[in-house]
Amino acid sequence: MVGVTALYFAILISVSLIINSFAKGEEQGIVTQIINQIAYDIIAIPLGLGFSIFFLAISRNKKPTLETLFYGFNKTAEVIWLYIVIVFFILLWSLLLIIPGIIAAIAYSQSYWILADEHNTLRGVAILDYSKKLMDGNKWKWVCLSFRFLGWSILCILTLGIGFLWLLPYMQTTFAQFYDDIKNEYENRESSDFLEVPSAQSVTGSVDNNSKP
Repeated sequence: MVGVTALYFAILISVSLIINSFAKGEEQGIVTQIINQIAYDIIAIPLGLGFSIFFLAISRNKKPTLETLFYGFNKTAEVIWLYIVIVFFILLWSLLLIIPGIIAAIAYSQSYWILADEHNTLRGVAILDYSKKLMDGNKWKWVCLSFRFLGWSILCILTLGIGFLWLLPYMQTTFAQFYDDIKNEYENRESSDFLEVPSAQSVTGSVDNNSKP
């Protein structure tokens, strides 16, 4: 897992260096900066999805290969569109106040895990809606889980970032397990609610029985 994380960081750093090298020695205007950012995101966002796919498989006791890291590129258009939609809605909520924006970001936090899930059939905004349902009643759990890594992250910064090679795999696996836990909890709750709904036949039968002398 450390090797995959090192490769992940190496690719991101290399892409950033290559993009910046084209503008080296030139004054970068706002348009150039936007183009550079778009070029970087086209690589970084699908790669990040592949990183999630890899550790979701790890959390499910599977044995992903190194190629799994690049599976996100099979969903490049989907994940970039999802990223754009998430950013749009978070900014929209942030126009009200910073707190609604933060709450929206937490509510949408499971979106990439949903897209990374091999069993997922949802697309676009439907993924955001499902993420909101999963996080209903679980936002504070997610916040507490995130704060568990705050101290470790500070220590990793003191190691000039080297410590993240070990911390990030642990974090990804933990959040992947969190996704599976709240997903199973939600599906079980939905199944229970469905089973508790009386059928039309049973209701009709009950009415008929009550109508008899």
